[in-house]
Amino acid sequence: MTAYLDARILLNFDNTLRVFSETGTIVNSRDRQDRWSTDSSDYAIQAKASGVYGSDGSVDLRFGGFDAAGCADWLTGGGKPAAPNCVYLIRAEERFGDGDHFFTLAEQRRASDALYAAVGRASSFFARGRHNFTGDPRRLRLGVEVSF
Repeated sequence: MTAYLDARILLNFDNTLRVFSETGTIVNSRDRQDRWSTDSSDYAIQAKASGVYGSDGSVDLRFGGFDAAGCADWLTGGGKPAAPNCVYLIRAEERFGDGDHFFTLAEQRRASDALYAAVGRASSFFARGRHNFTGDPRRLRLGVEVSF
């Protein structure tokens, strides 16, 4: 019988695996702002093409009470039908907003930041969230091994 203790990152220091080359840290505010600018522009272009863009940058996804059923007329900036994009925006507003289907700029920013942390950019190889820059935190395992 053997008892053991396996301790990793005992003092719980950050276990940084990679950093942004521009900043030398796990944070790059310019990169995050660039992503938000692109997302915000995409929201605006599609909302304008679909006639639901507000002067304050909000997107009215209520469609006169029809909600997702109103997505049938949703268009891309190029005028192509894109109902799934509309449904995605409704779900994003429900998750990152107050669920009133009025997608404000603050709600859009929260949704954009969450996507940034989860998947980064389509052209990138890794997400931009802290979880992808650091390794496992402190881990302690205590056990007993029985051999015969």
